[in-house]
Amino acid sequence: MHGRPRKDPRPKDDAAKAAHLRELQAQLLHNHRNRTYTKEALASCSKLLEINPEVYTAWNYRKLALQHDLDGVTDPDAVKSAIEDELGIVEIALRTNPKSYAAWYHRKWVLGRRLMPVEFEREFRASGSAAEHGSTEFSRMELPQICCKVEECARGGGAEVHEEDD
Repeated sequence: MHGRPRKDPRPKDDAAKAAHLRELQAQLLHNHRNRTYTKEALASCSKLLEINPEVYTAWNYRKLALQHDLDGVTDPDAVKSAIEDELGIVEIALRTNPKSYAAWYHRKWVLGRRLMPVEFEREFRASGSAAEHGSTEFSRMELPQICCKVEECARGGGAEVHEEDD
């Protein structure tokens, strides 16, 4: 601007990044199609979501994988570990794009399963952190409301929290 040479805003290795992204997407689709829920498959999906949290297919795959992994599990520590891992993946994705509705809705879905008590401090920190990064009204307003709904359902023995409950 004003006498300064313009810099190319795109990194020089765009082709390599695009190839890596296509490879991760192909792996995701293959794993999703074949219902492969191994640790390696989930790690590949996590890498994809870290790069691009807007891949709804990846979030849906993670929902199926979480349900599959927790099917029949009765150990509360194993359930808590799986849920915390899933919330951690969402937090990483939200650092990449705090305005990612796909990531926020996945977080809502995980919390709405009521598989462990909601840690309100963590959730308010997540929504506050996103608000600092200019996130959407969803993170600032709706997520705290979701946390309250989840806790209310847990205390009252109500049904799971769903999208249409909003």
